[in-house]
Amino acid sequence: MGLCEYVQHISIFDYICVSGSLENRIIEYVDHLHEHFENPVIIKNGRYMPPLDPGIQYHIKAGSLQEYEFPGGSSGKKKNKIFKLYLPDFFGQ
Repeated sequence: MGLCEYVQHISIFDYICVSGSLENRIIEYVDHLHEHFENPVIIKNGRYMPPLDPGIQYHIKAGSLQEYEFPGGSSGKKKNKIFKLYLPDFFGQ
């Protein structure tokens, strides 16, 4: 999760500091889970756009962290029952 948000920085670094070229460069993009990030990537005309704010931009929203925290998040409580059923030793029970 968050690979697209992270890889945009690697791509920019590659262009500015390493290759200085877009030739033979390709990045994968998956339109999935971006709603959980404070500053999701921006794609325009099939290209990653530089982040609008300075710094690293792959911070997960606090609400998403709380909801999907494992094993205590509100979303995970339903899943915990499944894990406990099949992997009781995993939880030390």
